Amino acid sequence: MYNDIKIEIEKYLEKYPPAMRVYKTLMQVGDVYVMGGLLREYKDHNEIVELRDADFTIDIKNRVLWNELLDQIPHKRNRFGGYKFLCSGFIVDIWDVRKTWAFEKKIIEIKNNDYLDYLTQSVFLNVDALVYDLTNDRWNDKIYQSAVKSSEIGIVLRENPFEKLNILRAMILREKYHMSYSEELAEIILAYAQNISFLEEMVKIQQERYGYIVLGIDKIKQEIMIADRDRKK
Repeated sequence: MYNDIKIEIEKYLEKYPPAMRVYKTLMQVGDVYVMGGLLREYKDHNEIVELRDADFTIDIKNRVLWNELLDQIPHKRNRFGGYKFLCSGFIVDIWDVRKTWAFEKKIIEIKNNDYLDYLTQSVFLNVDALVYDLTNDRWNDKIYQSAVKSSEIGIVLRENPFEKLNILRAMILREKYHMSYSEELAEIILAYAQNISFLEEMVKIQQERYGYIVLGIDKIKQEIMIADRDRKK
């Protein structure tokens, strides 16, 4: 039986027929997990109001159908080793769950092939540690719920190939949700801030990632001050 979030996802994707085509094919390929901002959007509003992209990871069961998806629908590789489908203004990012960076690098050992238990451990930030198994109707959001309850944004897995991007995201999400930084995260931000080029690097990352500036230099300086405050609390 369809649950509320699955209904919401499909209702939203109907606005973008190419994205719906990708989604329907994906659901036939294997077990599909949702991660990222889509789930926070749903948690924030109990519906999906405004979204620019969706992140799916898949445990591929039907390799032939997966290859057909890649052959038939235009896409490009993203920086995370996955596939980016540009669907009439909406972006669908998909990656093979086995190629999750922390899994491939053996930082996290998968013991039972139940990826729902491990995906939340593979993210840098606790506010990203929520996963929904679309295929089997299961949530894993314990770490995320703890972050919300404490109103503290912190680190789940320190090892990450895109640490600066995640520092930027931490700043954006901390401001959005009016959270404080954990001591560990505050110390990392302050260590980076010692670099004379840090502010310019944060601006450049935004331009490359979003195509526009979310946090200007003054806002970034303010976040550094907040990190200094939170480290001392």
